[in-house]
Parts: sequence; structure tokens; C-alpha cells
Amino acid sequence: AFSGSLNALFAAAAAHVASLTRLSNTDKLRVYALYKQATVGPCVEPKPRLMDGVTKHAKWSAWSELSATGVGRDDAKHAYIELVESLSGRAGAIPASSASA
Repeated sequence: AFSGSLNALFAAAAAHVASLTRLSNTDKLRVYALYKQATVGPCVEPKPRLMDGVTKHAKWSAWSELSATGVGRDDAKHAYIELVESLSGRAGAIPASSASA
């Protein structure tokens, strides 16, 4: 469906996600977890305390739970691209010109 390298498509999707509005908290956490898994790899950071903030705790939990599934970085990139397309409401939503960079 896409042309271009996986890394270029991932970068284009990451740039495009900022333009998405009205994402649910669940969608935001899915985007975050896939992004972290794709760019950093498995979550090895210590669990934050709830006193550190509910948002920080929720982000860590989403990333940690995804890491526990054993998904690899490239698979996370593919899933991230597909999720951003889905949230955009149409396939091929990521501009090809952005993906060729």
C-alpha cells in the first residue's frame, strides 16, 4: 500500500499524528505505546509511582503491557503506521511526499 522505507513511513506517520484531533485517551495511549516500542524497544523503566502523575503511570502501563507481548520494533512501526491511518479515517492518509524523506 505504501511506497518508501519503513523508517520513512514511520517518520511520516509520527509527523502526521500531531494533526489528528479528538483522539480518545485509549487511542492516545496506543499511539504512545507503539511509538515507544518502535523507537526505544521494550519498556525497562521502573514503574512510576501514582504520585508522579496518573498520565505518566498510564503511559508507562500501556508501553509495559505492549512490551510484554514481545512485539518487535519493526512490527511496532508497522502497527503504528496502520493505527495512524485508521485514526485518520482512511487508508493511505500519510502523505507519500512525507514518506519519501
